[in-house]
Amino acid sequence: MIIDFTHSYKDYNEILYFYGVWDYKCPNPGCRAKQHPMRRHARYERSLVLWDADAGCLKEERMEILRLKCCSCASTHAVLTMDIIPFFVYSIQAFLALLSQCMAEKSSVPRTGEKNGVSCQLLYRFVLIFHEYAEKLLLFLRLEALWESERKPPESQLLLLLYGKSPPWPQSCFFQKYRSPLFLHRKSTVAYPLRFGGGMP
Repeated sequence: MIIDFTHSYKDYNEILYFYGVWDYKCPNPGCRAKQHPMRRHARYERSLVLWDADAGCLKEERMEILRLKCCSCASTHAVLTMDIIPFFVYSIQAFLALLSQCMAEKSSVPRTGEKNGVSCQLLYRFVLIFHEYAEKLLLFLRLEALWESERKPPESQLLLLLYGKSPPWPQSCFFQKYRSPLFLHRKSTVAYPLRFGGGMP
């Protein structure tokens, strides 16, 4: 799987209809080629749940995802963008927006679920994922000089720091630091190696 932090779902067509030379390296750790020529292989459809900030609600869109094939090892890899969490239907903006509502004062998971038409089980999973990332997020924000206090901020403050800016920050910086996209919740990616992708020439 290749994650291109120079694009978002809004301009995915630039990836989908690009027929030039790909500036990506093969994510397959077993590929030993010094050069990693990639070619178009297939397309598939998937859903992406987005957050409409103007309307203050979730919206679902169908989009086509491009798969590339390495000419060297013949492995195939989907190309995702900076606002898509791998193996997850919710975009990073939707994830943070729902979490912000869950953790807001005088709010709760059941209220947020009812308001947005989302199950409580899913929202509790979001909260769990966020808790799992809290320590890394705090360290990351300190390294980026975005949180300089010695004290640990409340989780709602962490959310505000993340939600206050749209990708590619902090998603691409976090990936470069930890070699994992924000909020990826998969215990093993051995079968699905991830690679940061650069822009296309």
